[in-house]
Amino acid sequence: MRDHRIAILALQETHLDEALVQNVHRVYGRNLQVFNSPLPVTPRASAGVAFVINRSLITPIQVSSDELYPGCALYIKIKWHEEEETALLNVYAPNDQTENAAFWDTLRARRRSRHLRRPDFVLGDFNVTEEAIDRIPVNVNAPRAAAALRVLRHEWDIIDAWRYENPDMKTYTYGSGSGEDRVLSRLDRIYPTEQSAPLTMNWKHAIPVVQTDHWLVALQYAPLDAPYIGKGRWTWPAQMLESAELIDNIVESGIKMQSEMSKHQNPVARTNDKNPQLLWESFKSEITTMCKKEAKLTLNKRASKRATLAKAIQSIHQLPDFATNDSLKADEADCHSEQSLLQKANAWEEYGPEPTKNENPET
Repeated sequence: MRDHRIAILALQETHLDEALVQNVHRVYGRNLQVFNSPLPVTPRASAGVAFVINRSLITPIQVSSDELYPGCALYIKIKWHEEEETALLNVYAPNDQTENAAFWDTLRARRRSRHLRRPDFVLGDFNVTEEAIDRIPVNVNAPRAAAALRVLRHEWDIIDAWRYENPDMKTYTYGSGSGEDRVLSRLDRIYPTEQSAPLTMNWKHAIPVVQTDHWLVALQYAPLDAPYIGKGRWTWPAQMLESAELIDNIVESGIKMQSEMSKHQNPVARTNDKNPQLLWESFKSEITTMCKKEAKLTLNKRASKRATLAKAIQSIHQLPDFATNDSLKADEADCHSEQSLLQKANAWEEYGPEPTKNENPET
């Protein structure tokens, strides 16, 4: 959420129970607020959806939630920015296509019976594609489920805004297999209402920091009269603390600074141009410049490589024979693997190893 500056994150297949949510709040509660909908019987075994609100970016006045389908559909309504109110529905649709079709019908009925306003955004893992272009091999994988989803979209006035803006572009958020068995689908999507769609921008599909077989889908939403939020202040990248050369240079600069400070601590030796306060300020500016230069050489190099791979994947997807060319599918899978390794290496450096399945978040 920090890397992508995500204010509201929708998660699927979370396997979270109340105890784990409380652990998250205990460790990260200052900045994160979790609204969870687990599977009722075995919450840690499968399914589960959750919203995470990044309170360092957004401070809601009021948040209400409703489990439309426990473990698979969570509705929240957020009141923020004075009178602005936004409703979102996070979905994790069933894999079975008969159940998938029934899922959309159930959501329509439950929203009506609970008198909930239509959501401004429906987002998550739909586990069905509506357009042939969104799947390799090219087809609509479940006509009945797609038809049920389409009925819901029309009733709620939500649209596949990214597809409308990019009618011929191919991008995928889930992949499995390789060669002739390679399967790709744009299962993860965000559907805004027709009224909200013009206020969205900067759509992106990206590999998330955590290890998963699905890609992150993100957008920026700017309601009318929303305040401008800048990039925030610069912070020292944690990875730079592992750079021995940088640390050595900082220590050397610090020793020189201390020596200069000792010469100007005496009131007689202090001047408006040479005093401990100005020397300390100069030292901080100097090491900040050192760090930014080192980060540009190391971190930006890796980020540039990831961006190059992302462009290569996108270029391969657009080739007319990609769906039938096993060699191109293999190249695309190799690019994905390399990009995932780079992302994992970056996450390891910044956050350390991922916790094991049974590891307490506090550790």
